[in-house]
Amino acid sequence: MKQLTLRLPDELYEEAKRIAEREGFSFNAFAIQAFNHYVKNYEVPKHKCFLCGEKADLELDDGRWIYDNCAQIQGELSQR
Repeated sequence: MKQLTLRLPDELYEEAKRIAEREGFSFNAFAIQAFNHYVKNYEVPKHKCFLCGEKADLELDDGRWIYDNCAQIQGELSQR
């Protein structure tokens, strides 16, 4: 397991500490919760869909990437 050291400016630390206390968390629990929220919601995608720009999980034969909803729509359009 790796250790993460978080260095905050004094004012930000005090504000985070106040919020944690108000919400009933220890500062450490609050910091972990905030970090997990950030990672979950702001993770930079490795590949973007060439159609819509969303996170893409499917690689096409030509090396481009496509979001699964876009791939489904393209498949439905090709069957018309």
